[in-house]
Amino acid sequence: MKTRKLLKLSLIVALVGLFILIILVNNVEPDSTAISNINERMLDQWVKITGEVTNSKEISTEMGKLTLFTVQDYTDSISVVFYDEIELSDNAEVTGTVSEYEGQIQIIARKIRCF
Repeated sequence: MKTRKLLKLSLIVALVGLFILIILVNNVEPDSTAISNINERMLDQWVKITGEVTNSKEISTEMGKLTLFTVQDYTDSISVVFYDEIELSDNAEVTGTVSEYEGQIQIIARKIRCF
């Protein structure tokens, strides 16, 4: 009887722990970074930048829509790739991963907040 209660308790604790981890993963974001601080040593790291959106264009590919644009802050500018359609405004906050394409540093966006 005690083994059965212990098994139920451990299952409940495990499920609650997983639920908390899922909530934390979806809500944790990196601190905002100046674009000039992004370099090759930051490849595959999560960053968040904020700035003015310029040079936006949408491309249709075999795999779907792709949105390419540039974000410029007070220090520098960087290319951003978003694998979906999005209605961009003048300014945006981009959270994503730093990557390199054809020798240029860019951000693969996961989350974009326009304002």
